[in-house]
Amino acid sequence: MTAADQTSGCQLSKLVQYKCKLGNDQIVCKPLARWFLRCPDRPTVEV
Repeated sequence: MTAADQTSGCQLSKLVQYKCKLGNDQIVCKPLARWFLRCPDRPTVEV
């Protein structure tokens, strides 16, 4: 089985979360992107 066979039918998904810190009288949030490979009949894996 080749790498292409293992990823056929898979979908790459992006999830954006925010990491926030408390600054001087304000909250500063920055985006944090997480990528996942979703394949049929297999668990979702973060890549």
